[in-house]
Amino acid sequence: MYYQLCYDNFPRVSFMDKFKAPPGWIHDRRTPGEYIIFLIKSGTLYLKEGHTTYTLHGGDMLLLDPDSEHFGTQISDAEYYFIHFPAALLKRTEIEEKNLLELLNKTHTLQEQAPSHAYALYQDVPLLLPKQLHFTDAVSFSKICSLMERASSAVSYRLNQFKAICSCCFLDIMIEISTSFTNHLMQNSQKSFTQTQVQIVNHMLIFLQENYKEKISRHKLEQLFKMTFDHLNRLFKRRTGMTIFAYQKAIRLNHAADLVACGKYKSYEIAEMVGIPDVYYFSKVFKEQFGVSPRNYFRVVD
Repeated sequence: MYYQLCYDNFPRVSFMDKFKAPPGWIHDRRTPGEYIIFLIKSGTLYLKEGHTTYTLHGGDMLLLDPDSEHFGTQISDAEYYFIHFPAALLKRTEIEEKNLLELLNKTHTLQEQAPSHAYALYQDVPLLLPKQLHFTDAVSFSKICSLMERASSAVSYRLNQFKAICSCCFLDIMIEISTSFTNHLMQNSQKSFTQTQVQIVNHMLIFLQENYKEKISRHKLEQLFKMTFDHLNRLFKRRTGMTIFAYQKAIRLNHAADLVACGKYKSYEIAEMVGIPDVYYFSKVFKEQFGVSPRNYFRVVD
């Protein structure tokens, strides 16, 4: 028996390549009928879309709409990468920045806590892209350039499954753009925090992820983070929307859900593995979190 990958559920692209403007070059006038992403490697690209004029430099990204005309406004000397992909791959989202930040905080917390096997995460954690972005992180932009070079080479040399290679690179690039964009927004939203407070909460998140199964006391946290527990708890709740111990409990239960879903362990074994040794209490809080007992959760997932 053989299995064939279903490309209907695969992100598809029509073009992924690079371009270096020759002397005297001005971008053509066109309405593309599909989305286009420009990633400027060096030089300057002068472009107008609709009523908006853009001057793009190295490290800039611009997403052009399929139904809007764009054209060059003057001679450009840019070297850039471009990606053409179907309009059906994206949907426009009108959302105010305040609501966007709330959504990002919610999805960030969800990714930290949710069971890793949950298919719902594909829908519940949207991959958001901006219209325009400047990459302040040189490492991130370098990674994107490397992915574009790989796709461009695959097309040029007609490597085996070169279209699938383009699709994989495209998806990685979209994730990198989205991550850079959301990180920028999150950093701006945390300006009410001091740098020290941001570092403390971030270290706290890492500590809980690494030690979620351990018994953690208020006194131990005060010693580790050199801060009263009440102050630490308030900072943590501002960032995550949850208290420290509620967050730890959520991590324990979501790891437990992953272990239940794999079907290899008994409930009492899972309870021990996630740091809730009382199996009766474990079953109770598991049902409170997921609406079903560990036994029935396994059947639902299966």
